[in-house]
Amino acid sequence: MKKIFAILLAGLLLSSMACGQKAGTVETQETAAPVATEAPKAEAQAVRQVGAYDVVANDGAKAGTEAYPYMVMTKYSVWYLASADIELQGEDAFFEGLAEVLQYFDEDVADAQKALAGRIPAEIPPVEIRTDFCGQAGVSESAGAYYNGMANFIKLFHSWEMVRYALLHEYVHYLTIHCAEKKVLSGFYAEAVAEYV
Repeated sequence: MKKIFAILLAGLLLSSMACGQKAGTVETQETAAPVATEAPKAEAQAVRQVGAYDVVANDGAKAGTEAYPYMVMTKYSVWYLASADIELQGEDAFFEGLAEVLQYFDEDVADAQKALAGRIPAEIPPVEIRTDFCGQAGVSESAGAYYNGMANFIKLFHSWEMVRYALLHEYVHYLTIHCAEKKVLSGFYAEAVAEYV
């Protein structure tokens, strides 16, 4: 078992170095970002409509979001959309994928909050969600998506197809690690709850 762990750790360190990062570091710029407590106010002019939501220009008020020129604000989330991802997929395909995800996300979130009722407060602040389909996150993207508990955001990787499978799981991490009245500190327990919900 120790040998397997050592091999996995060595592989992780080597792959992080291959991505141009120092060993043992992952996204230091973003992990230092302040924790979001409430959604930005949507005062900007809509640049596009996606389903029932407006896509607005990112005003740059939130540190660490400079690579995200557009935002979408919903009842449960604030989405930061990376310009490189829009370019990669093409504008129409990117926003069509986003529309499909937003169509079911609010319903999934409401179900997750209902499943955790009594363990989370009645009012949950919107979670920050960032796209990174272009692979700018290095080693972290092997997970498909992750919740960064220190900086309090969810980052999505690869494609909208991957988002369909990973987003609710990461949102449950947000609820149990950040919002829960009794925080989930065990990684194994957090994974079990996220899979259950």
